[in-house]
Amino acid sequence: MAHQIGLNDFEKDLVEEISVISGHSQASIREIWEFTFLNMIDQYMDRKPVRIPFLGTVFIRNEPSEGSELTVFASVSDLMKKIIAEVDDGDSEFLNSLFHKKIKMELNKKLES
Repeated sequence: MAHQIGLNDFEKDLVEEISVISGHSQASIREIWEFTFLNMIDQYMDRKPVRIPFLGTVFIRNEPSEGSELTVFASVSDLMKKIIAEVDDGDSEFLNSLFHKKIKMELNKKLES
């Protein structure tokens, strides 16, 4: 029997939302997320910074002398910095363009089928 990573309510809702918007099955989205997670664990095991697609990099260090406390440092990607600045300014041309492109692609798929 294959094991799956348990999802909390937020993650379950997000998988469902992505499935509806993208047209991909929830199982496919879960598989992609689980492989992405395993890739992140692999990066940690190799003592590398954990790169999170689109978001940035997280440096995780386990401090056994501190009672197994994790120390975490985050570095946000240039893309995320750009989008946050645009959103804080009241409009994100990049996000608007991306949403329009995705909606147009999905509409074209529906019309072709």
